[in-house]
Parts: sequence; structure tokens; C-alpha cells
Amino acid sequence: MKNKEVLAYEDRVKALYDLRIMLYKIPESKEYIEYEWGRVYKEKVTGYIDLFRYDYKIISKAQLAWHIYAIMYMNPKIEEDKLDKVIAYLLNPQMGFILENVSKSITHADLKEDLRAYYLDDEPRSKPRKIIFYSDCKLSVSEKLSLVGQHAGKGKRITEEVIYEAMVMIHYDYNELITVSKLAKMLKCTTRTIFRNMSERLNEEKNILNEEHNEEI
Repeated sequence: MKNKEVLAYEDRVKALYDLRIMLYKIPESKEYIEYEWGRVYKEKVTGYIDLFRYDYKIISKAQLAWHIYAIMYMNPKIEEDKLDKVIAYLLNPQMGFILENVSKSITHADLKEDLRAYYLDDEPRSKPRKIIFYSDCKLSVSEKLSLVGQHAGKGKRITEEVIYEAMVMIHYDYNELITVSKLAKMLKCTTRTIFRNMSERLNEEKNILNEEHNEEI
């Protein structure tokens, strides 16, 4: 790569697929209804992993370790040399996966040492979800939000789950700061409705995602 050019998003993900690395996993042993676009589970489930679906950058050593552990978990028979190649990919800022200042603060050896504390039988931490869209789902953001609204609440259109999905889409799909006015516009409701349904937990999550956005600027 000349002049320290960063790989395009499609190329950097393809580099991992070319190594036959699995990046996607959905919960299997739970009750759900299946649709063409994804699954709606009877109860919220964990264990959903979809690495690098969006064009984002890793912003901390802990986040990098989680990504590598998730790869090890989904690829339990990965050879040591292939794992080293994956780590080198993720650590190289020219590949586009990580912020350059974060990469400079981490060594390959230290990262491998930290990973020894993980146990591959332990499911990687993930946010509980009731609705999971398949990785090849072609629905637009508004169509996804409409489906989340239909399935997330009983008679209540704007729920915490709907707001959370909207925040994730603003952050990852649009790469923008999350604001109450943007949430209201996306969900076609008033800002007052968003404030009424924005719990302290959701507000903290919004702040975390916005901090990630600011780190990338």
C-alpha cells in the first residue's frame, strides 16, 4: 500500500474472509420465528456476533482483545500462525481496523499474553437482542426500524429496544453523532417521546457510542 493508504472497507473484510475466518454467529438453541430477513426470538438472547459488518474502527486494547477472542471462539480450530496473521491485520492501522494511536500502544506479544486469560468455552459478551437481522439482509434502515417497532413492544411503538436499534444505526450505518432530534426524526415521533422512553441505561449507551464517534474523527 503506497503512501500509507488505508484499505477500503470491502477489501479489509475480504482479507479476513480469504483466510476462511468466520465473523458471524447467531444463537441457535432458542425459540424463534424465522423470516426471510432474520429471526425474532421469544426472549432476548445473547451470543449474536457480527464482526465488522459496519465500517468502524477499534478504539481500545480491550475492544481489540474482545474482537480477537470472538474470532477464536467462532473459529476454535484456528492454527496459531493464522491467528498471528489475523492479529497482525487488526493491529496494522493501514488495514483500517484500528485507530493508529491505539495500535501504537499495543504490542502483538502483550496482546497474546492478555488472551491467555480468556477461556474459549465462555461465550463472548454481547448485548441481549430479541430481533436479529441476517448478515446478508438487504432491508433499509427505515425498514429494519419498522420491523423492530412491530416486534419489540405490545401496543407501544416507541420502546427502549426500538430506540437502541435506532442509535446503533445512526452510529454505524450513518457514522453520525446520536442526538434526540435525530432519533425522533428517524422514528417519526416527537423529541418528547424519545425523552420519555430514554432510560438512564440508554442515555449511557448513547454517550458511549458518541465517544467512539469522536475518537474516530
